[in-house]
Amino acid sequence: MLVLLKIIYFQALWYFCVILGSRSLHSIALLICVLSVLGDYFIFRYPNIKPSRYFYFVIGLACFGFGFDLIFTYPGLISWDSGLIYPASLLGIWTIFAAYYPAIFSKFNGRPILSFILGALFGPFAYWTGAQIGAIHYSPQQTTALIFHMIGWGIFFSLSIHLFQKMKREVPNGND
Repeated sequence: MLVLLKIIYFQALWYFCVILGSRSLHSIALLICVLSVLGDYFIFRYPNIKPSRYFYFVIGLACFGFGFDLIFTYPGLISWDSGLIYPASLLGIWTIFAAYYPAIFSKFNGRPILSFILGALFGPFAYWTGAQIGAIHYSPQQTTALIFHMIGWGIFFSLSIHLFQKMKREVPNGND
C-alpha cells in the first residue's frame, strides 16, 4: 500500500512540476523535487543502499538527464523557452525519477528487453505529455530524431536499472 501511495505521489509531483515549468516557476519545482527525494529516502529507509550511494545515483540521474535533454535540443526534438539554458523543473523531474528505482524499477532487473521497450515507449511519451501541458516543446514529427530518442531512452532505462542493482549488491549491510 505504501508503494502505491509513493507511485501516486511521485506521478502527481511530476504533473505538478510540469505545470510549474509551464508557468516558468522552475526553481520552485526543483526545490520541491529535491525535498521529495530526500523525504522518500528517509521515509522508506532503504536498508541495502548506502545513503551516499543513493544520493550519488540521484545526482548522476540529474546530470545524465541534463546532458540527454541537451543532446536532443540540437536536432530540434525538444526545446524550451529561449531565455533558459536548461529548465530547473526538468532537472527536478530527473531527480524524482530516482525515487522509482528501489521499489518499482528494480522489478525489471534481469529483463533488459522489457526494460528497453518500456523506456523506448514511456520516455518519449512523458516528453510529449509535458509538451501538451506547455512545459517544453516536443516535435515528434522529426521521425529520425524521435527514433533516436526512443533508442536512447530504451538504452538509458535498461542500463540505469542494471547500475542501480549493482549499487545495491555492493552494500552488504546498508551502513555508511
